[in-house]
Formats: sequence, C-alpha cells, structure tokens
Amino acid sequence: MANPRSVFSIPQKILPDHEEEITATSVHEDHLSQVVLDQFLRSVVDGKIGLAPTYDSQQVLVSIAFASQNQVLIVKLSANSRFATQKRDLLNKMIFLNSSFQKYAFHMDKLSTSLFYDFSLRIVEAVDILSGSPERRHLLKTKVLMLGGEPKVDSRSVIQLFREEESFRTGRSVVALQAWAAYQAALELPYFVIPCSIDTTIFSGDELKFLAKTIRDAEQLRGLKPLVVRNEIEDECEFGDKLTVRSSRYKTRIMRPGSNQVSVEMTRDGQTSKFAGRLSHLQGRMAQLDVSGVSHAESVSICTMGREDPTTAEALRGNILLRVMQDIDAFLALPFVRDIWFPEKDEGPLANTFSEPIPFAFSDQPLNGSQKSAVEAILSNKPSKRVVLIQGPPGTGKTTVISTAVINIMASRDTERNVWLVAQSNVAVKNIAEKLASLGFFDFKLLVSKEFHFDWYLLTFNIPIACCLT
Repeated sequence: MANPRSVFSIPQKILPDHEEEITATSVHEDHLSQVVLDQFLRSVVDGKIGLAPTYDSQQVLVSIAFASQNQVLIVKLSANSRFATQKRDLLNKMIFLNSSFQKYAFHMDKLSTSLFYDFSLRIVEAVDILSGSPERRHLLKTKVLMLGGEPKVDSRSVIQLFREEESFRTGRSVVALQAWAAYQAALELPYFVIPCSIDTTIFSGDELKFLAKTIRDAEQLRGLKPLVVRNEIEDECEFGDKLTVRSSRYKTRIMRPGSNQVSVEMTRDGQTSKFAGRLSHLQGRMAQLDVSGVSHAESVSICTMGREDPTTAEALRGNILLRVMQDIDAFLALPFVRDIWFPEKDEGPLANTFSEPIPFAFSDQPLNGSQKSAVEAILSNKPSKRVVLIQGPPGTGKTTVISTAVINIMASRDTERNVWLVAQSNVAVKNIAEKLASLGFFDFKLLVSKEFHFDWYLLTFNIPIACCLT
C-alpha cells in the first residue's frame, strides 16, 4: 500500500537571510487524522497560521496548505472524499473554527467563501493580508511589500512564486511556499494595522452563497482574459533614447503594465530579436518604452505578458465584497440588495410601477408590429411588464426599439424621469448612442473612462464630444 503521506523539504529564496529548513507534509483528506494535525499544530508557537489555496480551472477549491515558522501541511480536498464529514469536522474543530489561531492568506475573501461554497466549511479569525497595504491588491509588488520589501525580500523570487497565482497546475512545493510566505507576511503586519478579521459564521447560508458566487464569477471572467496580448501598433515608430509607438486598436492597446511584462520583437537587417521592454511613459495612444541597445529596426511588434489589470469597476466590486466579508460594509443590508438577491417569500400582489403608462407618441422611424409591441411593453406601468426581455437576431431592430422607448420616456410629463442604458460591450453602447444621435436626440451623457476619452474617443464614436462624461 502506498504511503498516504509524503514529507519533503522546501527550498526558498524569497527571504535570503532565512536559513532554517522548511519541511512540508502532503496528505489527502481521506488520510487526515488528529495525529497529523497535532503534529503540525505543535509547530505553531505564536498563534499564527499562513494559508494558501489552489483552485482548478473553474475556481473550485482543490487544496489548502497550512504553514508555521518551519512546517507546512498540505491537505488535498476532494468532492468524492470517503470520510468527508469526519475529516472536515476535524479541520473545523482544530483549525478553521478554532479562535486560538489567527489564519492569514493573501486573498482570504476568496478562500473563506470557497470553503463554504465547495465544502460547507466556515472560518473565524481569518485575516486578509493584502488589506494591510494601501497598494493595489492585484500587483505582485504588493506581496513583496507585505513580506517586508527590498532588500529583505528577493522580489524576483516572489514574482516567480506567484506568477501562476493560485492555480492547481503549480506543484505542491509552490503552494507550500505560498502558505509559508503568508505566514511570514503575518509576522510583518504591525499590530495596529492588522486588517479586520473575517468570520463567516456571522453570515447566513444564502448570504455566503451570494458572496461566494459573485467572487467566483468574477474570478472565472478574469480567467478568460488572455495571458499574452499582442499589442497592435502603427507601422511608424520613432527611435531615440526611447522607443516611441502608437497603439492602433483600443482593445489591444499598450497599458500600464502593473504586474505584467512587456516584450519587444524587432527585425533588423533580416534578423529578428526579442528584448525586454519597460514602459516609461504612456499618454493616450502614445507609449514610450526603454529598450536597451536599439537604435533602428525595419519592423517592431510588442507583446504584453500577464493578464490585464482589473478595471475600476472590477476593483471596486472586489473591495466592496471584501469589506462585506470583514463586516465593515452594510452592503448586504441595502434594500435593493435584499429585494434582488434575498426577496421575501410572500410579498403579496405587485403594485403598478408608476401611476400612469407613458404614451407612445414619438417615433421618427418606421416600426413594424413586433417593434411597436416591444416599445409599448417597455412604456407600460403594469406589474407584469416590470421586466421586459426583447430577443432577436442581428438586424431585427432591437436598437431601434430601445432608442424609440428612450425618446418617449424622456418626452413624458415626469420631468424627473431618467434612463440608464447599460450593455455588456462598448460596441452595444456605441450603437445605441449613435442611434439616438441620428434621431436628433442629444440629451444624454456617455460615461467613458478618462483613458478612453483622451486620444481614442474621436476614433470610435460619431457623437459630439459634449455628450461624453468621464
């Protein structure tokens, strides 16, 4: 019979001055026992435990590593565990729900909700390490700072350690060292800046499911972002002290690299070479890069390696959910949140959405019968028309229906009425805005980022710039 446990040493370079040997034990949860946990917990002398998870491609929790000063315990989790209840009760009792131990992870919001979503486990005294830094959470340099910063920390080793993030494809030595790094970061946190701890026992099951699914959906969408982007640039480049290029397409534009790396490929005298580039200046479509030893080239191509940084909206969503987990944001108590995600079972008959339906009186464009019915449904005040779903293949006039409804709503007697038009893609918003403009309706504001507004707007939209709001 194969040994259910394996013990191995972990070499580390992230803290060059740390010479003490680190020993890791890996075990499947079916073979987890109180003896194994006792052996690990005896090495915890300061009440702090570093945690590091791994997730599969669907962001389902696969394993957790627990670390002390010189010991790491890796527990492989499984949805088909033969002794799931018994073993997880043991983990709950001895670690997760044991308030004698503070548990630290770099992304504790995701880990604590995944424990519940995947395995019905809760956790107390859980600290999100990155909350202790004013820097942006997604940057690898933030982890370097939380570990003590240079020169104490070898930043290259930290970047290499977290390059694959928390993927199950990384080896067991990687997750073990990530947990040990979390423990070391816990030692660096001054007592007076330790973030508010997470206690998932204060949330209902429905609330935790909502939080977990929202976080997981965001992570799955993030996983769809490419790891390598070929930045499309104009053919003409300027060579000098720096390489100056202009992006030709917004979707593949050169952006501030964050944790990403920029690779420049140049062809000179028929020979193609690759160089590491460093973005030194970015303004609109124009980017300047430091590329050593390059004075000319017949052709230039640029690639960015690493996922695109979170948008402002994505970062804000993540921060709100984290603050909810830390019980310092009352987001879950907001009426619209309760109404949408946690509705009461018996609300009685629905009232009219507003006192009178909006008359259908304005249309400078021909509508067929189906389109007229759709507009009338949007303008109706009947409870059954609170939500209207319009379906149709491209070219069937959905944008025409929306623009007609908007013009009628804004022309109604209710002067305080307004309309928000939201779409999943910029192209859809662009089409609606241009449709309204083509009908002579300009009483709207198009919300765009400052970066997009500068140097990109006129290339993309055929709309007066006065309709743009950054």
